[in-house]
Amino acid sequence: MVQLMNVLDFMMVMPLGDDFSKALGIAQSDVGYVAGAYTLAAFASGVIGARFLDRFCRKRVLLVAMLGLAAGTVLGGFAVGLWSMLASRVVAGLFGGPATATSLAIVADVVPVERRGRAMAVVMAGFSVASVIGLPLGLILARHGSWRTPFFVISGLVLVTLVLVWMWMPTLTGHLERTHRRTPALQLLARREIMFGLATTGCVMFSVFSIVPHFPTYLINNLDFPRDQYELLYLAGGIVSFAVLQIAGRWVDRHGSLPVITAGTIVAVTSIVTGFLFEPPFVPVVVAFTLFMASGSLRGVAQSTLSTRLPAPHE
Repeated sequence: MVQLMNVLDFMMVMPLGDDFSKALGIAQSDVGYVAGAYTLAAFASGVIGARFLDRFCRKRVLLVAMLGLAAGTVLGGFAVGLWSMLASRVVAGLFGGPATATSLAIVADVVPVERRGRAMAVVMAGFSVASVIGLPLGLILARHGSWRTPFFVISGLVLVTLVLVWMWMPTLTGHLERTHRRTPALQLLARREIMFGLATTGCVMFSVFSIVPHFPTYLINNLDFPRDQYELLYLAGGIVSFAVLQIAGRWVDRHGSLPVITAGTIVAVTSIVTGFLFEPPFVPVVVAFTLFMASGSLRGVAQSTLSTRLPAPHE
């Protein structure tokens, strides 16, 4: 649930880009900066948080992160221009980054290595569920209300999730009871395998989110894709991605991360070349978009599982 809200908050901005850019007078070429502001802030908070987040109860960290995420999201609903929108996304990213990191840390704490691929697939199903339910619903709310409506609704859902975490999640302090000496962050970064994990994470995220923010503008303005059918596009992509995630988790546990990442990369390149590189595209938009979403699921679950296996349990 936490991951679903975080992913929904992050991804919501992308399909709404065409709507809020016109309403706020933001250039279409600047929409990518709005999504990038969240990512950059999440990266910064992750680097800073790596030094001290493990010193606190996972539940408390999650509660603070969700509260900040809700605040940043509701600020986005009150944006009046590019800079206020960027500021709101920075706030959301500063808290959304630790929320994601804490969710993955909880998986690493409580799930054995041999079952971690499937567990990671369940956590990352938030991407698919957000696409199947959240993003189409957000687009419908924007179409019948305004582009601000999804921001307010999602911030409310984040607060509901916060209450559920506070009421039902147990206090997770097992990592505080370990007797191993903590490994300094700089010492971790000096290790080749850790740097490899960070590099693969960066490559996977960059390859996806350097393209996704521009989908609405490209599809609507270049390919004349109907705006009122855009939510159906995300619905189709999300359903396929959810199915692929469940299969990918089992593949990672059985064959390792490298074959799954390789397969996802091949699917991603195929979808880009056949659906978005040429006009007119070689395949229908819905096919190319669905393949691209599925490739993100394949690479994402493999990369996340790999990242949780690189540090030692006490790290």
